[in-house]
Amino acid sequence: MLIGLTAPGLYDLRPTTVASVSTGINIHATTLDNFYNNRFFSRVPNPLLYLIIIAICFLSIYYILQSPSLIRNLSYFVIVLTFITMLDILLFKNAIYLNHIDPAFSLILSFIVAVAYSYATEGKKRELTEKTLLQYMDKQVAEYLLNNPSLIKPGGQKKRVTVFFADIAGFTTLAEQTTPEEISRILIEVLNLFTDEIIENKGVIDKYIGDCVMAFWGAPIESENDDINACQAAVASIKLLTEKNKEFEQKGLPQISSRVGIHSGEAIVGNLGSDRVFDYTVVGDSVNLASRMESLNKFFGTKILISEDTLTRTGDIFITREIGPIEVKGKTVSTKVYELLDIKEYSSEKTTELVDIYNKALSYYNEQNFSAALQNFNEILRKYPQDGPTEFFIDRCNELISTNSLTKNWKVIKFGSK
Repeated sequence: MLIGLTAPGLYDLRPTTVASVSTGINIHATTLDNFYNNRFFSRVPNPLLYLIIIAICFLSIYYILQSPSLIRNLSYFVIVLTFITMLDILLFKNAIYLNHIDPAFSLILSFIVAVAYSYATEGKKRELTEKTLLQYMDKQVAEYLLNNPSLIKPGGQKKRVTVFFADIAGFTTLAEQTTPEEISRILIEVLNLFTDEIIENKGVIDKYIGDCVMAFWGAPIESENDDINACQAAVASIKLLTEKNKEFEQKGLPQISSRVGIHSGEAIVGNLGSDRVFDYTVVGDSVNLASRMESLNKFFGTKILISEDTLTRTGDIFITREIGPIEVKGKTVSTKVYELLDIKEYSSEKTTELVDIYNKALSYYNEQNFSAALQNFNEILRKYPQDGPTEFFIDRCNELISTNSLTKNWKVIKFGSK
């Protein structure tokens, strides 16, 4: 039994590790109890403490560098800090003293260093990736890809897309008639022209294939205006190429003609490259058909061909004229194609008049009144010499007139070679 004083006025008060103010008698009683029961406070050995600190630093840095998510990193920080606190309380109740300041400080320091390093390196990687993506797509589309990294991982998904192909007509001959420096200059300026219009109209540049540019709409961001945007890019590009030809003429360079094919349909979209090489692209039958339509401009004497699948989603914005159903090699189902002439709001009276009289002639053709159709097409050709579709249907009417009997699919224009 110990007898002591506890009144504050007697000044027998002392600070201890467990309380800011403890009475002297309690301190003596605790000391005697420790000796009597042979139970003293012990410290966590320094080697074990250092091991705990190293483990916390290593695990913190590893976890944070593996996880770019700030929320997950903050959650990890709170969990580990809570664990250190609970461990300290548990050990203290069992008369073991843990200097929790050192582990907590090591956690805070390693967290700050790892987060700073992670965001510095990830920021540079993101900046580099964004800079690369902006060469192929609109900034909004690039940011969507960066914020949805799963879309960049190898693999694809089926989506409805609008595919766009454009190339320079007669490029091989052009290359033979000009110097390498001149053809390179022409190619870059023309591809720049198409690229700017595609990106400005929310498209994604897929790839450049020689003098050809391939693009698509509908992925990774879908929009109800994808078909409209693709058609606007095509019309604007052809018009700008006309202006560009004036510059070429002044510089003594040859005139350039371009052809565009646009088709909408399902395709596989995604990063279809490899683990090391990123290639966000589209593949499938719709892509092949768009490519074929681009090349068929040469056959019909047109500049822009679009499929009915694309046209049906553009409303009444553009002036077009029907060419007819086509069937390309490898396909058993025909696709109706149209020539895209202009945006209706900005079209000339000449274009509107041509379409009106062309549609009248085509109606005779569809009614199998080939003589009347031929007469009307010849009148169009006299007024609009070298009109490609008109010349095609004049030949077509003559061919059908000489045919004794028409097949069920007589309207389908078949192409046997690629």
